[in-house]
Amino acid sequence: MGMKIDVSAGLAGINFSPQSIAEEVIQNMRCILATRKGSVPFDRAFGVSWDMLDRPLPVAKAMMIAAVVEAVQEYEPRAEVRGVRFNADSNAAMEGALDPVVTIEINEGKPISGLRGKRNVQAVAAAPKAGTNAETEAVTASDISIITQKAEQAIAAAKAATSALAKLEPRLRDIETADYSAIYDQG
Repeated sequence: MGMKIDVSAGLAGINFSPQSIAEEVIQNMRCILATRKGSVPFDRAFGVSWDMLDRPLPVAKAMMIAAVVEAVQEYEPRAEVRGVRFNADSNAAMEGALDPVVTIEINEGKPISGLRGKRNVQAVAAAPKAGTNAETEAVTASDISIITQKAEQAIAAAKAATSALAKLEPRLRDIETADYSAIYDQG
């Protein structure tokens, strides 16, 4: 088992030569969490998706958790997500800001694998040669499966809500464009 650490977004204090693998993983995690997917030229898939924007808070939180887990699996496989919580700033939540705090377990000896394209070649060349712990892998797969399942349920609920809203939209337009002059003339 590696060490467990809480990480949140932020790019302050970037160290271009981290002294340990743990320091490097934490810095990479902060960078992943602070980067909007689609904003990095030549690697538009890097970062966390903002598809949860303008969704109801419970749906947005579930989608954010799924996006964080997906991004970590893709870009920092030495970190295993053990939990995601959100800073309890009610003012920020009312303004639509979600600030995830990700609890990760760092596996310093885990080889970096499963990345696509050129990143795979670079990562494998830099990876430690130690093996993985099968028990840890099983727990991680189970955790990720549960998170993915909950995110899919949240997405289905969001689609149902969007469909219901689409059905109401013509009625809302009728109300907006209705002629209320007769009502006002009576008063």
